Amino acid sequence: MLELKSIRKLLGKEKNTERPSFYHFLASKGIAEEEMVRHLQAGNLQPYTLEPFYLGTLGRTTWFEGLKQQYEVDTFDLEAADISPQVASIVNREISVAHRLTCVEATEKGLTLGMLDPSDEAAVAAVEEKTDFKVVRRVAVLGSDLRRFLEILFGSARMLEVSPRAIVDDIIARAIDQGASDVHFEPLEDELLIRFRKDGILINSLDAREFAPKKILLQHLKAALPVVVKNKSGAAGKTMNIAETQKAQDGRIYLPSCGIDMRVSVLPTSHGESIVIRIHRPSEGQGLTDLGFCSHVLNRFEDIITAPHGIFLVSGPTGSGKTTTLYTVLRRLNSPEKKLLTIEDPVEYNVPGVVQVQTSEAKGVTFASTLRNFLRHDPDIIMVGEIRDRETAIMAVEASLTGHLVLSTVHANDAVRTITRIRDLGVNPKLLTSTCLGTMAQRLVRVNCPHCSAPTEISDHLKRLADSHQVELNPEKVLAGRGCVECNGTGYKGRTAIHELMVMTPEMRTLIENGASDPDLERTAREQGMQLLIEEALQRVADGITTVEEVRRVTVV
Repeated sequence: MLELKSIRKLLGKEKNTERPSFYHFLASKGIAEEEMVRHLQAGNLQPYTLEPFYLGTLGRTTWFEGLKQQYEVDTFDLEAADISPQVASIVNREISVAHRLTCVEATEKGLTLGMLDPSDEAAVAAVEEKTDFKVVRRVAVLGSDLRRFLEILFGSARMLEVSPRAIVDDIIARAIDQGASDVHFEPLEDELLIRFRKDGILINSLDAREFAPKKILLQHLKAALPVVVKNKSGAAGKTMNIAETQKAQDGRIYLPSCGIDMRVSVLPTSHGESIVIRIHRPSEGQGLTDLGFCSHVLNRFEDIITAPHGIFLVSGPTGSGKTTTLYTVLRRLNSPEKKLLTIEDPVEYNVPGVVQVQTSEAKGVTFASTLRNFLRHDPDIIMVGEIRDRETAIMAVEASLTGHLVLSTVHANDAVRTITRIRDLGVNPKLLTSTCLGTMAQRLVRVNCPHCSAPTEISDHLKRLADSHQVELNPEKVLAGRGCVECNGTGYKGRTAIHELMVMTPEMRTLIENGASDPDLERTAREQGMQLLIEEALQRVADGITTVEEVRRVTVV
């Protein structure tokens, strides 16, 4: 047992030429001498061993003051700091735990270590040996902060306050409630972007820090989200491999309570797995008039889709509503007297009464091979999700020659160039013209919010565009949304389609067979009543439905 004289010397009660110890600091803050005697006898000689007893009494600020006095280094508040897990993980778990430290900063000069005992030279040497980095600075940290920090850093998603499954459910529910068409989870180095696509535009909808307030927690959320989404996809019958993190995977989530079907895509990136969830809402009651067809296009379109046989092609970029249009046509044409077959990649909507097949390269189920088999199933109407290659293009055209109505999509910029695209795939022009009923290009434009739209000034640019395309503008009808709660401040609420419909006529057939250029085909089509995308878009501006900014966004001005 230590003699009282020795204890008093340690506590600074007697003359001591050395700098004051942490015990001296505690005594100066009113800690009783008898208590410190007990700690000395128990071997609690370091600040971090005394911390559980007195931190609550003295407070963090005072304790940091004592650490700075004890070790003559700066202090560091690990609880308040937001350190990148990439930085902290430079020092591995074994060394961090054994030597009671972590890396709090890394620069080109070297590392800064947060340590319980900044005077521990052996700990610094161990870090430098294992990491090949020089330690250029040491700071003192609290023991309780370090323990919690290391638990989170080297822990798992269990460290999150809310379970990852509950987080995914909450985000999906918010997306559905806000009318989003897609949910994007995008992992960056020390961030996780959560964005919704609403009315065709990506919006930063949620801050991931709401669920994981620190970067070291965010790393666990980024790792857990793909696992949850893959599990949910498996419950819908489309199994995804949870253990596979280096290959892209596709899946499906179905919510029977509200009839919502979601398509899932997971893509490995340099900072984790990126996830996109596309939300398909029930649309059984949707008709052609709900798609935004103006009257003169709708009449010609209905004549085409009610033809007994032939091929009709819809073109446009990804997300322009091509598939939605064709599904609406299928629902319109579906009846007990007709057999409808589809081949898709993937099947986006389940349509009652329609036989739907999903492609699978691994199983040899391709567009072309399935089309070949379809002809043996006595169909009346066939939908091909997309024509991508020569074999599929030829099979689709040949199917339409044998008495079937074939509907499909093509990636092309406009109605005329859809024909050019099919010709470039290797389809004989005479074969194509003998069966093609027409082509239609389509885009989606955002609609002015009905709650905050008001007349707006007609710009010189809009005047020139309208004059060049013979569109009349009424200043009282040209509107723009100001932004309100209903439209989340965007000025737009919902979308509608604009169309460019080219009907195959004898004159058009002759031009195509003779190899006419795209401008010649477009000129003849316009003479026969085709309205260009930009012309229909400008008419929507004149009617107060959308804005010139939307026209510029989706068409070539």
